[in-house]
Amino acid sequence: MKFDNLYLTKSKQQLEKDFQNMFVSLGFQKGKSLQKMIRFILKQYYDIPFHNIYHIYEVCKFVMYLFEKIPTNNIRDYKLIQNYKKLCFFAAICHDIGHKGVANKKAINKSNFWDISLNIEQDFIINDGSYNEKMHIQLTKDILKQYFKCFNISKDVNTTLFMNNVIISTDISLHTNIMSYINNLPIITTTEFIKNPITYSILILKLADLSHTLKPFKIHSNWVLKLKQENKVNINS
Repeated sequence: MKFDNLYLTKSKQQLEKDFQNMFVSLGFQKGKSLQKMIRFILKQYYDIPFHNIYHIYEVCKFVMYLFEKIPTNNIRDYKLIQNYKKLCFFAAICHDIGHKGVANKKAINKSNFWDISLNIEQDFIINDGSYNEKMHIQLTKDILKQYFKCFNISKDVNTTLFMNNVIISTDISLHTNIMSYINNLPIITTTEFIKNPITYSILILKLADLSHTLKPFKIHSNWVLKLKQENKVNINS
C-alpha cells in the first residue's frame, strides 16, 4: 500500500466520489439513495482538527486495504464475508460521526468488560463513560435503518449488536480490555472471520483508526499535531 498525504489536499467533493467507489466495490446498491446516504454522513463531520472527514477517509482506506488480506475460499464464504465487510466499513465511516472535538469526560467508567463471561459476538458491550461513542452509535443506527436497502444484506444479521460493539470499542478507555480479549483468539482466517465477525471487525477498525502510526513520520506527526490542537481546545474550554 502506498502511503502519502495527498488525500489531505482533496476537496470534499472528491472525497465523496472516492467513498462512493469504495461502497460500490463492496457491493452496496449504486444509485441516488447511496449517494444521498454518503453525502448525509459526511455532512455530520465538523471542520475540527482531528475527528474530521480526512481522518475518516484515512480510516476507511486502511479498512479496505485490510479487507484485501482476508482470503476467500468459496462462493458461500464470499457472500458471508461481503455482508460483514459492508457492516465493518459502514461502522468505519460512521465511528466518529457527529464528533464535536470534545473528549469523553474523565470519569470512572462503569463497564461490563470486567465480566469474564462476556461474549462479543452475543452480548452488548456496555460502558457508561463512552458518551461520544453512544452518540455515534445512535446516529449510525438511524442512518442504517433509513438506508438499509442500499446494503444488500440479509435482515437476519443483528446490525444493532454489530454497530454497538464495533463502534463502542473505539473508545480508548476500553482499549486494554478489548485487546486482552482479542489476544486470546486464533489468528484471523476466513473461517475465524465468519465465526467471529464482530470481534475481528473491531480489530480491523481499531487498527485502521490508529493507522497513522504505521505511516511515514511526516504523516503520523501531522495527525499527532492535529490531535493536540483538538485536545488543547478541550482543556481551554
